[in-house]
Amino acid sequence: MQYANSLLNQRLNFSQLQKEDDFIRRYMNYLGHNELGLNHKPWNNPIRFNNSNDINYWLEQWSLFYQNILKNYQTYNNCFFIIYQDLIKSNYVKLLVEKIDLNQVQNLNLNYFKNFNKELIIINYAKDIYDYAKNIYAEFKHKSKEKFFQK
Repeated sequence: MQYANSLLNQRLNFSQLQKEDDFIRRYMNYLGHNELGLNHKPWNNPIRFNNSNDINYWLEQWSLFYQNILKNYQTYNNCFFIIYQDLIKSNYVKLLVEKIDLNQVQNLNLNYFKNFNKELIIINYAKDIYDYAKNIYAEFKHKSKEKFFQK
């Protein structure tokens, strides 16, 4: 929900900036940055939610995006699903460093990531798409642990 809410807020922010200064819109188009703003292009074709000014649109886009990642990459031996919230745990980071063979890096800062405060989001959303997103996230967490702890 935090990520979808952040995307929605950035969508609204960039749309407002682009309305005030058309150069921003043109420049973002030139760079191919159509993730947000007035010329937004979805990552995946929306199924139920077409309004990019609605939290449900972003929950659905998040779900479709990560569903595709799970489907297409979970069997790759060199692909690890990283859970951001776990990056504050030193044993998780150390295991990640071992798995991706970064042990040779000198002075690796294992305390880079900090615990983040979960912002309380009070917004109307479709419970079914939120539950679907939570299930995909749970699957990511499961696949992450499964791959990290296999020998």
